[in-house]
Amino acid sequence: MPPIGMDRIMEIPSGGYLRQWRKTLGLTQAQLAAESGLTQSVIAKVERENVDPRASTLRKMVAALLRSEAPDKPHTVGDIMIEEVAVLAPEDTVQSAIERMVREGISQLPVVATNGAIMGLVSETSLLRTDVERDAPVQSVMQMNFEVVNV
Repeated sequence: MPPIGMDRIMEIPSGGYLRQWRKTLGLTQAQLAAESGLTQSVIAKVERENVDPRASTLRKMVAALLRSEAPDKPHTVGDIMIEEVAVLAPEDTVQSAIERMVREGISQLPVVATNGAIMGLVSETSLLRTDVERDAPVQSVMQMNFEVVNV
């Protein structure tokens, strides 16, 4: 039996195919650009096949076209986000963070100040380092560089 996904061949869509798909959906290049996060000029170059696009560019275009085909499916962060987020205080211990992650089946927890500001993020990776003391505050192991997405 072939590995998962190897039983079918995946084709990379051509610029002409993407243009036809976009037009079939009644989208302009500007609308596809807005939906995909790409610029209109990039869309035009890909559709005219003037560039050899990166896989990430094609993925963004295809994802935007698929969302346009099925607009009733959730496709924003707000549609799928968890509203009741578990958080840690900066003084919580590494041990309490580990216990909470195990209990709630999660791999990351934001560290939040008393005023509600996000200070950092604690992940399984940061907690499992060998030099981490279990009674240390999570503030000493939290990551400060993480992605924040507007809803």
